[in-house]
Amino acid sequence: MLARYLRCDPTPEAPLMACDAALHQEHTSREAVASLLRGPGSKQALRRLAMASPRARSPLETMARLQLYDAGIPFEDGVDIRHVGEVDLLVAGWLVLELDGYSYHEDEYQFGLDRRRDRELTRQATASPDSLAKMSRQAGLGRRFRGS
Repeated sequence: MLARYLRCDPTPEAPLMACDAALHQEHTSREAVASLLRGPGSKQALRRLAMASPRARSPLETMARLQLYDAGIPFEDGVDIRHVGEVDLLVAGWLVLELDGYSYHEDEYQFGLDRRRDRELTRQATASPDSLAKMSRQAGLGRRFRGS
């Protein structure tokens, strides 16, 4: 089913979300899906499958990865940071993105854990506002966001 979805759907988003979920929940492996990709549309499907990640835990993470990829911005997903734990995305080697929805934070215990993680990330941050601005300019982020 995943192989057909990767091959036939005209957009990459939904098939990739399904693939990420199946890999994360260990319902299949990348190799098992790839072994089914033969014939028309398989080249495109293999490219899509190569972008799938077993570390993605939500459709929002999948969408963010696709947008970063399309923008040419380097990122890693599911990165373990000392004293913090795993973060959703590490963009350009320095910017942490956590992409949790409201339901993940609605209980007081989880909210408290997340605030501790946020404080630890802030404590570990060594970038000054000037260096952040410089990195943003080097990555071309200002132009993209201003539409220039």
